[in-house]
Amino acid sequence: MAHTAIRDAQRMVSRYAEDIADDMESWKVDHHAAMRCRDFEGRLIFLNGLIELFFDLRGKYEASSTPGVLRYDPSLEDQMEQALERLSSACRGLESRIRDFEKQGFAVDGADDFRSLRTNVETFLAEARRIRGIEGRMGLRGVTMNPEDSAAFRAMLDEHVEKSSMPAPPVSPTN
Repeated sequence: MAHTAIRDAQRMVSRYAEDIADDMESWKVDHHAAMRCRDFEGRLIFLNGLIELFFDLRGKYEASSTPGVLRYDPSLEDQMEQALERLSSACRGLESRIRDFEKQGFAVDGADDFRSLRTNVETFLAEARRIRGIEGRMGLRGVTMNPEDSAAFRAMLDEHVEKSSMPAPPVSPTN
């Protein structure tokens, strides 16, 4: 009788130990996912800071005036556009990663800020493409003229518009 009781107790302990081991393994998976999410959050917050820095510097640059001749390097504009394209592509991948963590039930710190900044990046890139399509590579953004030159430029444009809107001379019928 004692032998049977010991054997039953041993089975119960063995099953209980297996259950604990299974629980420990499932806890490790959850813990590992939580730690990956936490690590991702830290990197995401750092990226948010870098993107904010870019927009702050861009705002300061656009608010400042440059005395003298503006040196234009077309390769720099191409490099900037390529860098923004790569950033946009990376942001799409990060957005997917954020959604994966959110599907697992995690609230990702910095995700809302990231989405707002990503929208700003996409808007900036779309505007740069639009302007490039209208004005060419550099465009006229940020160009300042003294009032006399501005008035002369405006008069030249008005004259061109007047010439193009004049009615065509009458065509004489030929016999």
